[in-house]
Amino acid sequence: ERVYDIRIPWNADVAKGVVSVLASNKTNDLDKVDDLSKLDKAVDLNKADVDDMNIMGDLDKVDILYEIDRLDKIGEDKENLPIKIELPNVKWRIYGLKSNFMKGDFNDEAKDDGVKDSILKNNSYEDWNIYEKEIWIGDWEQYEKVQIHIKVPIESAYCYRFYLEDLKDGLEHYIDGKLIDGKSVIELLEFTDTIRRNPGLSRFCMEVYDQRLSPIGKGRIFTLRSKWEVEDIICQVSGFEDKIYLYCQWKDLGKAENRVLRLWKCWKPWEKPLTYNIPDGKNTIEIKEAKSKLIPGKYIIQFDIEDPWLSNDNHLFPKEEFSNIQYLDIQDKEPYIHTELKVTWPNEKKAIIEGKTVGIQNGQQISAFLLGIHRGQAIVCQGISTILLYGDFSIHIDQTQYYRQTQYLSQNQYLEQTKYTEQIKHFNNTVPNLKKFAHWVILKVDNTILSHPPIYTAVILQQPNILEYQLNWVRKKQLSMQKYIKQVDIIDKKGLVIYKLLNVKQLYRIINAWVKGEREVVLTAKVKGRDQGIQVSFDHNTGKCYIGIQKGIRCTSCGAFLPNQEVWHREHYPKCKSFIFRYTKLLEISILLMLDFESYILRFKKLYPLAGYEPLELYSNKHDQLPDYLWMGKNKFSHDNRDKYENIVNLLVDKEVELLNKAEKSIQSSST
Repeated sequence: ERVYDIRIPWNADVAKGVVSVLASNKTNDLDKVDDLSKLDKAVDLNKADVDDMNIMGDLDKVDILYEIDRLDKIGEDKENLPIKIELPNVKWRIYGLKSNFMKGDFNDEAKDDGVKDSILKNNSYEDWNIYEKEIWIGDWEQYEKVQIHIKVPIESAYCYRFYLEDLKDGLEHYIDGKLIDGKSVIELLEFTDTIRRNPGLSRFCMEVYDQRLSPIGKGRIFTLRSKWEVEDIICQVSGFEDKIYLYCQWKDLGKAENRVLRLWKCWKPWEKPLTYNIPDGKNTIEIKEAKSKLIPGKYIIQFDIEDPWLSNDNHLFPKEEFSNIQYLDIQDKEPYIHTELKVTWPNEKKAIIEGKTVGIQNGQQISAFLLGIHRGQAIVCQGISTILLYGDFSIHIDQTQYYRQTQYLSQNQYLEQTKYTEQIKHFNNTVPNLKKFAHWVILKVDNTILSHPPIYTAVILQQPNILEYQLNWVRKKQLSMQKYIKQVDIIDKKGLVIYKLLNVKQLYRIINAWVKGEREVVLTAKVKGRDQGIQVSFDHNTGKCYIGIQKGIRCTSCGAFLPNQEVWHREHYPKCKSFIFRYTKLLEISILLMLDFESYILRFKKLYPLAGYEPLELYSNKHDQLPDYLWMGKNKFSHDNRDKYENIVNLLVDKEVELLNKAEKSIQSSST
């Protein structure tokens, strides 16, 4: 391993060099070390820092005193091993960053040589430095000439490379030069264009070589900051009556004007943020808001610069996770269930749902419902568990066991129980595996106050299945769901698919005809590769749908029945004036709209990656509550009230369409 002969501002290479020196110098203390590999393991090279050691000396050299814990032969006891290493320092200073320029010349030395404080507290650009410093770009751009003076206190130093580290796209920008009496002057402004193309932090480094071009030192000199950031963000939230109090403090890196703090709702990332001005020169802010405005929930705090020429509508939810943002949970006393759920599938009939609750006592029962829509029927599978210590839970849902259980069956009459068992047998034969139909998950904890609604959350699964939605469920306000329809299946009473409609215009025609109250609509479907005319009729009183298959025509002038219109044109026209299509006897059918939200949800998550799972929550006791009737009385949502599943799945579909429509508007606005 290469041992450097000089110390350039601190980095991991210096630490490695120090350890190598320790290993190569046979002092009396080191002779006691039986296995030098153990000495290397005793020092964390990647985390070495000046705070981990004693530093004494002056600007020309530094004595580093390590206190190393070494292991003995057995590896059980530790022994403290003090080691002192002397390394000469490379010194640097920048000329041109102040109006009076920099004082002194290369022959000036620090007046307080040998004083530890002169090394650790030296913090101006014009003084000689031996540690890496950070410079703000505002101090850089206002001058026409900026130079760095470098002094290398070792005779073997012959030449150097001064360069920018870690540039994007593999770019390089460096200056090579010779050292004259160990000194050099480098013009810095020629790096300006490269810095502008790589905003953020620009790290200037140096390598020093001897006449044989062997490296004798390497390290970072200083860092140039061209982007304002904050770090060490601390937030304190408190609530009193109907008010929320928020106190924030932070450390500024760089300088900026027109600073603002934005609060973004993670559960509604498309909404405008709450924005507060930060007074110039301040690194704290106090906010007082009504709970109706600063609603309890998960937020992203964003420190930003307000452009006076832009309206608040032009700001978008943060996409990049850097130091100017931080998550913030604003909580009140109301308990809730976290939306960040982990759903795993041991197989296609079993699911495990894991998550966390807040403010709910351990030992309480929690229920999980996986919901979907198959062949126009709302399907629900349930699992039950208890809340563990610290609010954690793990719920197993087993489809194979669930439909064999009888405790949920009606116990009033044997006949009713037998009928129900037959329904379950039919269900097991017709419903797909749990993993193939699950689209949402609802988690519910019954409130300890019986008259109050439960604690719950209703969330879209990360990979939701297609919903086979009944046409007669569609209402006028749901017309916006049309773009999410992948296809339309027409099925008979046995559940067999008769026709598939894939043409977008035909999909819209059949939905609009139903919503507008029309009695029938004529469409064209593909049957064995050929176009087949069909007539779909609606009974709006009963909600039933019927289909008739085109079978020839009837001449309205003479009443003749003909196989097709070509024969009518050839044999009856122009003597006869018109004809109508004939259809077979109407057959009762179900019309299923295949709602495919998955691709839109993937786009949604891509647009708001930092929002996490929050936007996938449709309803909860904390935000956007479900109607109370779903939890109480004869219409309540529960496993043994299967007839009422339709209520909740329609509410979930409506909310999901609303959510995705808002996300689509955000996508369109961000693209423009």
